[in-house]
Amino acid sequence: NPAVTIDGISRTIDLLYRDVNQLTSVSSDFSTKTWLTGLSYGYPVGERQEVRFGGSWQHVEFATTAFSSTQLQDWVAQNGRPIAATVAGIDFVGTRYEAFELNAAYVFDSRDRTLFPTSGTMHRLSLSATVPGSQVEYFVADYLAQQFFRVPLPLLRRVPLSFSTRISYAQPFGDTTAVPPNRNFYLGGPDSVRGFEEATLGPRDSLGNPYGGDFAISGQFEALLPMPQKYQTSARLSAFVDFGQTYYVGGTKFRDRAGFPVDYSFDLGEMRASPGLAVQWLAPL
Repeated sequence: NPAVTIDGISRTIDLLYRDVNQLTSVSSDFSTKTWLTGLSYGYPVGERQEVRFGGSWQHVEFATTAFSSTQLQDWVAQNGRPIAATVAGIDFVGTRYEAFELNAAYVFDSRDRTLFPTSGTMHRLSLSATVPGSQVEYFVADYLAQQFFRVPLPLLRRVPLSFSTRISYAQPFGDTTAVPPNRNFYLGGPDSVRGFEEATLGPRDSLGNPYGGDFAISGQFEALLPMPQKYQTSARLSAFVDFGQTYYVGGTKFRDRAGFPVDYSFDLGEMRASPGLAVQWLAPL
């Protein structure tokens, strides 16, 4: 509800059930079931700013098999309430936990429109953390910024340029050994670093499959190419350069398939980039 009161306070109610067989389409065996309910409020601070506060309760179940990576098997054995079962002759080892998560966010948005903007600035800082004493304890911070500008040159002044960047970080605390695998960050694909297969940048587990990271940096530089007037609000053509990488700065240990240690700590030299052309279209569905 975007206007609970005449002052413009908004309210969001979340009810969610998610059943995922794999973290990504190319990941190790790792099923995840999540039940979540949440409530949050948004408070306008001036014409272009908003602060948001809320919380959620979630019940999460993880399951691994003998074919899962050692990183996934170790996490379920060391966190939450470990369980074991045999179904159709297959042994499963998993864990389950309940967590109450608090979240807050600050948003500044001066863009001319939300979909296909051409001018303005947007900043969004989001923070969330489980309540101390939860069965699994962690916090997540995420910062997203986007800036539009124009170059005062005759041939370029009519071409809007944009630069966006996103920085994400998660860390466990208390007795939790690492961030839950489903809360890791993934980069690669049309929504982050175009030109790379979806979710494939960064750490890989003992089977060579994408594992995600607890620290991620990405960015996009785009030149919005001219479009006919009637298509400017429903389609976009751009030339871009994307960059990004995910890292693991926590305590999880990684080894390659030969058993040798692999270091996925922060290193700008591991950053990946990709140039290209993009076409976006708002389908009327």
